[in-house]
Amino acid sequence: MRVPPEYVGLRGHCNKCGGRIALLGNQDDERVQRASIVADAPPEPPDTRPATLRQIDHLRRAGMTETGLGQLTRSQASTLILRQAQRRGQDAPTEKQLGHLQRLGASQAQLDSVRTRAEASALIEEMHLRPTAAQIKLLNELGATGEHIARLKSKGEASALIDDLKNS
Repeated sequence: MRVPPEYVGLRGHCNKCGGRIALLGNQDDERVQRASIVADAPPEPPDTRPATLRQIDHLRRAGMTETGLGQLTRSQASTLILRQAQRRGQDAPTEKQLGHLQRLGASQAQLDSVRTRAEASALIEEMHLRPTAAQIKLLNELGATGEHIARLKSKGEASALIDDLKNS
């Protein structure tokens, strides 16, 4: 995490997970410095200011009614947005995600195992990684040629080739 030097020594929230952190270090040091989780910090009081326009727009697009939007505080809106994001992760994968997985070379077994959007996202991220040493070893054992192995660009392509070789 990079923060301006004037914030070193203060406590804040992690931009990624939202957890409380302390920004440790020296304000005069230009190098990347550490952040630490703040476990003993008392919880912050809820933000009772009205929800921001950005929060309201987000909730409106998500289908929340106008009557419920007008009375929301920033803390309440943040909680609703977080719950909504968690529910989206539990929804069925989208056609776009499944199509992307197919283009990445996911095997039918992998596609069949994906039940939620979160699982699809995790598999997409994994599929972008290079083939593992274990996959390459298995491909050699299954009789893949060096040329086939050299052409592999992702774990997904390696998985698909493994499935093809096992089924042939």
